[in-house]
Amino acid sequence: MGALPGWGPRSWNPVPKANTLRLSGRVTGQTCCSLRHLPAAQALCFLLLGFAQRSPAQPMCREEEFPVALECCPKCSPGFYVRYICSEETGTECAPCPEGSYTAHPNGLEQCLRCRDCEPDMGLVTRRRCSSTQDTTCDCSPGRFCKAREGDHCVLCQPHTACHPGQRVKERGNSSQDTLCVGCPLGTFSPNGTLDQCLPWTRCSGWLQWETEPGTSSKDATCSSGLSMLVLCIVTALVLLFVTPFLAVWLWKKRKRLRGFRAPVTNLNQETRGRAEHTAMTEALQSLPDVTTVAVEETAPPLRGKDSHC
Repeated sequence: MGALPGWGPRSWNPVPKANTLRLSGRVTGQTCCSLRHLPAAQALCFLLLGFAQRSPAQPMCREEEFPVALECCPKCSPGFYVRYICSEETGTECAPCPEGSYTAHPNGLEQCLRCRDCEPDMGLVTRRRCSSTQDTTCDCSPGRFCKAREGDHCVLCQPHTACHPGQRVKERGNSSQDTLCVGCPLGTFSPNGTLDQCLPWTRCSGWLQWETEPGTSSKDATCSSGLSMLVLCIVTALVLLFVTPFLAVWLWKKRKRLRGFRAPVTNLNQETRGRAEHTAMTEALQSLPDVTTVAVEETAPPLRGKDSHC
């Protein structure tokens, strides 16, 4: 079981022995020389002679057969391998491929081929699992693309190119091609390189607006507005106009109230001070010693000069 259709038990296909294809040089030479009157026939004779001498002793098998020594045996079907080769009495004995192996075509292999492993460390993932008739198909994991293939199988993956600021994504990468990046044209920008289309620069054309920093391929233009400054000035003027009078009145009332408290305290201090001075003076006078008053006339000495003159 497993041999190609049309091959029964008697599938042995003998071929002529190699020595039957060999021709003697003497006989063949004589034969070719006897054809001198036919130049074309003579040339063909020598051509066949050279081919016969150079032909290896290999059987000429059909496409669905494989050579075994000097015989031809039928190939096994895909998913099978040759357990026993054919003989004159029996055909090729085929066996199914064990798990983890396969044969994808009619074959004369003595063992099946080992299934391929998709290595995650290489960025590969399994796209199609191995079966007895086909190998594992590996592909690239998301974010990578296949750089080299062997048929349907990818053998080398690389990460997608990341577009830089100032570039846009023209074509998104997939498992078979890399990301294609192009630069932003003048007047546009891309801040991170992930946009499909670049953004236009902001135009500073509003009322009381002017450009403070020009745009680049990776940064938008920066505008400054005089409207905000105007609003700030108006708000400040209104605050000063309404708040300042109220503040002045409040300060005046507070000062007046403080003066009202200071006047009684001042009068009280003056009265207290006067009383203290009067008390001190009275006590000083009372503490003086007693003095006897003597008439001036009694104590004064006589006027001598006046008496003598008289």
